Amino acid sequence: MVLIPLTDAGAAALARLAEESGAAITGVGRLPGTRFVTGTRDRIMPRMLAHGVLVLRGSPPFCSDPVASEPR
Repeated sequence: MVLIPLTDAGAAALARLAEESGAAITGVGRLPGTRFVTGTRDRIMPRMLAHGVLVLRGSPPFCSDPVASEPR
């Protein structure tokens, strides 16, 4: 899943909220503050939405910048 903070407060709390929801941060997205996580959507979604963080289906290969060592 990809977490997209819509507010400064959501961005500041994102890592803490992910941890409290049992999610593991697995990557960084293209938008500022965006993070990829693994975890249970039912545990992550309510807490994130309450703090201004949008939760979408997505994975790093499709939503992030390529790793510098990968050919373009």
